[in-house]
Amino acid sequence: MMKKLLFLSVLLFCGSSLFASPNGLYDVLWWKWFKTYECRFTPDDSKIYVNGDSGVGIFDTKTGNQDTIISGVWYGTASYDGTKYYKVENGVIREYDFLTLKHIRDFEMNGNYVKEIFISPNKYITSLDSNRISYTLWDSETGQIKETYKLGNISVDGVNKTVGDVYFLEDKERILVSMGEWKKVSNPNNPIIILSRYIAIINSKTNEIIKELESLQSLYTSKLFLSKSGKYFVCENANSDGKTALKVYSIEGDLLFSVPGWSSSVSDIDFSSDDKFMLVSFEIGADKVEIWDLDKGILKKKLFDQTTTASCEFSSNLKYIACAIAGVNIYLFDIDGISSTETNKEIQATITYP
Repeated sequence: MMKKLLFLSVLLFCGSSLFASPNGLYDVLWWKWFKTYECRFTPDDSKIYVNGDSGVGIFDTKTGNQDTIISGVWYGTASYDGTKYYKVENGVIREYDFLTLKHIRDFEMNGNYVKEIFISPNKYITSLDSNRISYTLWDSETGQIKETYKLGNISVDGVNKTVGDVYFLEDKERILVSMGEWKKVSNPNNPIIILSRYIAIINSKTNEIIKELESLQSLYTSKLFLSKSGKYFVCENANSDGKTALKVYSIEGDLLFSVPGWSSSVSDIDFSSDDKFMLVSFEIGADKVEIWDLDKGILKKKLFDQTTTASCEFSSNLKYIACAIAGVNIYLFDIDGISSTETNKEIQATITYP
């Protein structure tokens, strides 16, 4: 079955596109090979929304039929319940309805210019300022600021400290954050010297480091992931040596297990709604999709091998997985029964889009 799907994937890549562009089906295929598409289930799992080059395509989960394309829009960072998503546009946080993709409101910025946002399971949103030295806690229900904290600093001739990713944990007094310390030097070939890059759990009131966890590969990591219940978090391995791609921690900062592979090839991570499973997508350089059992720390299933995957997502009822493959195809996998330890059911791709 897998060989048949891979052969079909090659045919589709050579002759079709998920979304038709104004100039025909083939003019952006090579560019789309490097494009990261996202696919996401609606809260009731009846539809799959897919970000594409023309807008958002909406597919029926059961039939695979494309219902419509909402042109000229792209969804952003979704809330954990899947009902809304958020974007930063011109420094402003904007809230949208996920089903209609229509703008709901702008947050009350009060002079704040936002660089990036991070959404936590507890309905709080954190944002970074343009200098990455301060972060702001927002209440997503009211769209108002709860508090602003300064964690980093910019020095004229000394050591600078800047913030990468930042998530408020459930108790709201601890943050999970990636940090970088660096300084400028008078060297045109290498004007910035990186002193340290790490992930830590920090007391949000005192800025005291509770636990320093991991050195980072890059100054601003985009590969720090918090699970849907806030029970786990995952970060990239500092050394992209092909041996360890990801490290999985408990929310208290204890290392549980590692995922082998190249950290630079990880394109997406998703957690099941019950936080029992983790889905890892690898793109060019590794080309596979894996389901990991978080409780046992073992590989549960490999879905694809030697196939570039941009993003994958669990349905909330844990019956399906949708995967965007090579920026061209969407595969739907039937995983019903995966939670049972007795089941030996083989996971198959039941629907291929388009």
